[in-house]
This record gives sequence, C-alpha cells and structure tokens, in this order.
Amino acid sequence: MDLKDLGLIEVKRGGAIITERGKRWLKEVLRAHGILGVRLLDDVEAWGFKYKGVAASLDRGIPHVIAARDAAVRSGAAMALIVKKSGARFYLPLVEDHDLKVEAPGVHKALEGLPEGTFYIVVLGSHLYSCVKGLLSVAALAKGGEG
Repeated sequence: MDLKDLGLIEVKRGGAIITERGKRWLKEVLRAHGILGVRLLDDVEAWGFKYKGVAASLDRGIPHVIAARDAAVRSGAAMALIVKKSGARFYLPLVEDHDLKVEAPGVHKALEGLPEGTFYIVVLGSHLYSCVKGLLSVAALAKGGEG
C-alpha cells in the first residue's frame, strides 16, 4: 500500500497534499521519535543570512550537544542550534550569553510557537529536505540511536 491507499495523502493535479488523517499519523510518528512539535521555516533570517529550516521541540534532553549538531550538519544542513529555554528566554546551552531574540528574531519567534519541550532544535540550510533529515538525526541521537 502507498500513502494514497492509506488515506494519508490526496493526489491532486498539481501534486499531493497531506490529509487530516495523514497529519495525525505524522504527528504520532514524530512523537514516537521524541518530537513534540515541528515548525517549517521558509526564508527565516539568522545572523544576516536567510535560510530554510525546521524548528522542533523534543521531549528529552540531548546529552551530547556537539555530536547532535554535527549529525544535523552531516545531513546537509548549514547549521543546527541546540536550544534550551529558561522562563520565556531561549538560549544556546554552550553559549548562554547569546540572546536568540536579538540575534535571530525569526528563529526565536518559531520557537515560541512550539509545544513546551525539554530541548529545542533548529536546523537551517538551503534545502528543507536536508534540514528535516538533520532534525531526525538529532532526534535519533537524543533517543539513544545512531543518528
């Protein structure tokens, strides 16, 4: 069976769209990988450049921040930010003095709309595919997988 036969997508003349059933299924699959919420980013500005990307909240910690960042970049992303939250402030664990609201307001805004998580990940690059692949690699590392 394919995605259409399962009722997860509807094929249209110009392509395919995800159905409500497909959205529920995708949410369950992501949740099984520790991903609480995801937001796709299109032309988000960060440090003077525009990127495509993905921001997500995770239900678990990321024990090896550098390894997680490297896994996302190996997937083809330009950069990955492993983010924590304190109150209403999002920060980078290894460089706590960087204020994302000032330095990357588009990234900060994307994080604000996500479900409350233990950690947050933002993967930025020129292609959405490599960013999503990088997110899944980080989620696998956080879960204890290979990435």
